[in-house]
Amino acid sequence: MTTPAISMLSSRPVRTPMLGSREKKSFPVRETFGIDVPLTIEGYAQPDRETPALDPGYVFPKEDTLAFLLGLQMGDRILVHGHTGTGKTSLVEQVAARLNFNVCKINFDGGIGRDDLVGTHVVRGGEVVFQYGVLPRAYRDYEGCFVLFDEWDAISDECAFVLQRPLQKDDGRLLILENGGEVLSLPAGHHIVATANTAGQGDESGLYTTGTRVQNYAQLNRFGTTIKLGYLSTAEEAQMLLKRFSPAGFKKVEADLFVRVIAKVREAFAAGTLSSPLSSRDLINWCEKYLAIGDYTKAAKYAFLNRMAPEDSAAVAGIIQRGGE
Repeated sequence: MTTPAISMLSSRPVRTPMLGSREKKSFPVRETFGIDVPLTIEGYAQPDRETPALDPGYVFPKEDTLAFLLGLQMGDRILVHGHTGTGKTSLVEQVAARLNFNVCKINFDGGIGRDDLVGTHVVRGGEVVFQYGVLPRAYRDYEGCFVLFDEWDAISDECAFVLQRPLQKDDGRLLILENGGEVLSLPAGHHIVATANTAGQGDESGLYTTGTRVQNYAQLNRFGTTIKLGYLSTAEEAQMLLKRFSPAGFKKVEADLFVRVIAKVREAFAAGTLSSPLSSRDLINWCEKYLAIGDYTKAAKYAFLNRMAPEDSAAVAGIIQRGGE
């Protein structure tokens, strides 16, 4: 039996962009994000193949967006954490959409291991070749990219230690021991961003105990900008609904009713009388079903009431019947 020869070639062609091949552009924050500050932020003149689609109905949370943009400007590693449905990933993607950055999302679900993240040797065509993982491909395949560690607080120990050096602001390099000690530098124009339900120090709410993990403080300390993203204000959520649904005939009085109910539910959750809040995702889902069937109580049942614990479902149904009063 012939032993396959070992090669350091990747098993797939790796696109290494020519540095400077994408035209850069400065964006005024006031005009681009609707935040009244005299700042500009650097991006790219045109979208690339992994630039997210621009959502015209998206409403930027002003303070959190400004913190995110300052983090980019300073070259920080950025952590965005908060309850499910607050729009953590949407914030990252919609900033990227306005600035024409690529987004390479790495989802740290229970199935991703070190081989998936960094790479491993595989047998192809009678020889052993190195197949790069998702992280080195994010480094090598793009120019101008947000490397997004999604669900970062669910990361396994074997993957977490891979990130120690990339998360170091004054280093950023990725060591690939499996490929002969290859070292990749974080390209200019790349930014590392993480999103999570917790801040990596445990789950205080009890909603995310399953699946999340306490993270090493040395890794937490590498995030130069940390944003605790909350839900939009009632005024911002009403604006968001009208931007999305007014073409379908959705009225301001309806938007005000829906956001008033959602706000009352969140107040009850904060007071400890409900076991879970309702997210902006729930709100949008509710409105979509209301526009489809014309009955906001039935729409609420289909959107979220039927999945709640009986006590919560009855309490929220009562809030809906009272119009959030």
